[in-house]
Amino acid sequence: YCPGRAFLLQAGDPARTDSANRAVLAVADAVLAKLDGPGKALGTCREIELARSLGKAVVVVSEPLESLLAYDLVVVASLEEAWQAALHATKAKRKL
Repeated sequence: YCPGRAFLLQAGDPARTDSANRAVLAVADAVLAKLDGPGKALGTCREIELARSLGKAVVVVSEPLESLLAYDLVVVASLEEAWQAALHATKAKRKL
């Protein structure tokens, strides 16, 4: 699922995009977020926070985050590492 693409498919309507994002996050096992390079966006940060509030595992691809607000995120350097971390997190959660 790509929230940016959802924005375009929702005819650029922020409220409809937000509703679509919330619905997808509600059923997601984990969330991979890319916060490096030019893709950094306020919307991505909002989606990360919503996912965390729903108890979802969040894996962020980024340069190391120096923020106290990142204490409950897994931060990795590549999409491959993110994929592996998300698989690990969802397998661990299913065992609970």
